[in-house]
Amino acid sequence: MNGATSTAISGRGLYKTHQRGDTRVQALNNVNIDVAAGDFIAICGPSGSGKSSLLNVLGLLDPPAAGEITLAGNAVALNDERELEKLRREHLGFIFQNFNLVPVLSAVENVELPLYPSPISARERRQRALEVLHAVGLAERVNNRPNQLSGGQQQRVAVARALVRKPLLVLADEPTANLDGTTTEDLIDLMVKLTDDLGTTFVVATHDPRVIKRARMVYTLSDGVLYS
Repeated sequence: MNGATSTAISGRGLYKTHQRGDTRVQALNNVNIDVAAGDFIAICGPSGSGKSSLLNVLGLLDPPAAGEITLAGNAVALNDERELEKLRREHLGFIFQNFNLVPVLSAVENVELPLYPSPISARERRQRALEVLHAVGLAERVNNRPNQLSGGQQQRVAVARALVRKPLLVLADEPTANLDGTTTEDLIDLMVKLTDDLGTTFVVATHDPRVIKRARMVYTLSDGVLYS
């Protein structure tokens, strides 16, 4: 991406529809959104309101039916899959409610995965994974496999994996859905800390009031329409 900008990502006039049986659902209806670099944004709304659809569009995983996306001040070519894959790999990180860790790999090996293929050396790859695991408070657990970690620790590994490429933007889809109360608070504290200390930008789709309370900006989606 070219040059510095205070905007991580923006969307203009975003539309998205889904076919559910005989019914056509308007998941996104003329959505406009701006995400400042270093911000922590929550997108809330009931199930089926379009939260995941918006996250998938902003994450360049699913193209909108219409509209424009700008990433770090540069227009995204939404019909160029090779370019989209490059942008996802180099500038975006993803966190899911199901941790999606590889069970036979250790925490540090799971975090290294986004760095393949890469021109960096194995030593540098390991160092970067260790640094980000330390940042999320798992310095003592780097060699543990997922089944040796608690749910909260597994989610921290997932956060570390999303951060290891130092992305411009991290998108999280219901990251607290499978966590207990204490672990949820710990994860929210971590995301706020990463925003404050590292300038990480988070966009979180959630209906969790604890996440919404701590977000710096809250959007609500209802029937595909976004309200701030």
